[in-house]
Amino acid sequence: MLLRLVDLRRKTSDESSSTRVSGTRSEIFWLFHYGNLHLRQQCRANEWATRRDFVAVLPESVLKENKPTRAVHNEVPILLVRRGERVFALAETCSHFSGPLSEGKLEGDSIVCPLHNSTFALEDGRVLNGPAVHPQPCLEVRVRGGQIEVRKRV
Repeated sequence: MLLRLVDLRRKTSDESSSTRVSGTRSEIFWLFHYGNLHLRQQCRANEWATRRDFVAVLPESVLKENKPTRAVHNEVPILLVRRGERVFALAETCSHFSGPLSEGKLEGDSIVCPLHNSTFALEDGRVLNGPAVHPQPCLEVRVRGGQIEVRKRV
């Protein structure tokens, strides 16, 4: 991107200086905008990598049996699934193409992404069927005081 900014300043003399300035400002705006967007996404993704405490994400009464449910904590979407006495928590955004796993279907002890049919194990997030090649991040879950709480697995 920096080379692109330098190239804009080296335009030929037949172009107006106002075109060069607005082009440069536009490039700087997009560099700043997308750089900040990428940084915010990285910070949200990395939040779970350092979190050690449980955080409440959903009242227990809201989570229905065998229904994939989306919860959100600090703008991070989380997939919750109740199977009997167990509650599973995974990253809600598919590792393959960012599909919403909460809109997927349950098959046995796995979730199938609605976009490209990638299948992930609820137990540990491993890929059971592609095209995804990266597992879904999993969270440790507990129910306390009527709230479903999650944290990074330790």
